[in-house]
Amino acid sequence: MKRQASTQSSEPGSKLPKSTSTSDDPAAPTELRPLGEHPKIQNLRMMKATNGNEYSVQRLLGEGMFGLVFQVENQFREQFAAKVMKQNDEPDDTWKIELRILEKIAEKPHDSLLKLITAEELDDPPFACTQNMLLTQVLGPSLLDVINNATMQIGTAFRGVTFPVPTIRFVGEQMISAMSHLERLGVYHLDLKPENVYFHCSDFTLSPIASSKVMEIQMLDSLVQIGDFGCSKFHSKDGGPEMASLVQTQNYRAPEIFMGLPHSTKTDVWSFAAVICEMYTGQLLFYGTDSPESESTQFEMMQRVVTQGPTRRMWREAEALCSKKVACTPRRVEMRHICKKAERTIPLHMNIRAHEPMAIGLFLMLDDALIFDPVNRPSFDQLAQHAFFKS
Repeated sequence: MKRQASTQSSEPGSKLPKSTSTSDDPAAPTELRPLGEHPKIQNLRMMKATNGNEYSVQRLLGEGMFGLVFQVENQFREQFAAKVMKQNDEPDDTWKIELRILEKIAEKPHDSLLKLITAEELDDPPFACTQNMLLTQVLGPSLLDVINNATMQIGTAFRGVTFPVPTIRFVGEQMISAMSHLERLGVYHLDLKPENVYFHCSDFTLSPIASSKVMEIQMLDSLVQIGDFGCSKFHSKDGGPEMASLVQTQNYRAPEIFMGLPHSTKTDVWSFAAVICEMYTGQLLFYGTDSPESESTQFEMMQRVVTQGPTRRMWREAEALCSKKVACTPRRVEMRHICKKAERTIPLHMNIRAHEPMAIGLFLMLDDALIFDPVNRPSFDQLAQHAFFKS
């Protein structure tokens, strides 16, 4: 499925990225629309911190579940990305976890991880936002932005867009290095997706691949940084297993999370592989639908794409944890919600285009990363040693 900026579809049962639901209807209730579309946010021109710093708002860069990100300029004409936290039902100190993670990264920085500049409190926060603001450097477009912009440029003459395999390898190496560093800092990202991987430079050119009617995206600069730690968590202090909780955007969610099992460092590996595959296909590897069975539809699809399923160990763990995602009977353990109508899909390797031998190594790496059982899935350090990244 081609990546779309919209999260809503008017066609029942159609394929779509699953995230926060929004409405394109201007008459829709405010709570159903993105906060960034509210006139008070659209017309925001100035923010003032309690320490006296003033920031003119240049534009809204993006919106996540927990915050709005603006490009701002201070009184010294320095540019920043300012993340302002939304008012929500989360505990008041939830944002402090993201702050502590960013501070930890700032203490031991990595070239491919977003760097915190400072945290400030606002004197008069924007509409429906708290006074908490995080300032980081301004980055270029996200991976999703580039894919969407390139797709818009090609129109209907070509079937889609792709990145060259060497670019995919280089971006993958940077992401693996960053995620390994994050693991050593004791942090899970838990929201790896194209929206949270940012290029330093926005310039790219398009060149056709004649054999497949696909346009290749050639970035002027392929350096990236991983950002948005709003959903990230610290490793447990005692080093034991984590508590099971719903994490990750659904399209990039690992199988163990669908089954109500705890997350681990291997959970981010699954998301990484889905992002890397999307760089090659220009499309979502796994997708939900707008039907109530979206999760069960995707869980079934994941099994058919990677030609694997939950192991006995995973079923036993789900049963032992009394996971609400599974139903236990005297004879068997199964998912509580079963997909009634399977979506059409193809096995992972069928995505390789003809006459592209370099892609074979890429998909062998994806085969190794997309292991259903996290116990058998490689770590980022192990993935870094894969032949694809050594060639």
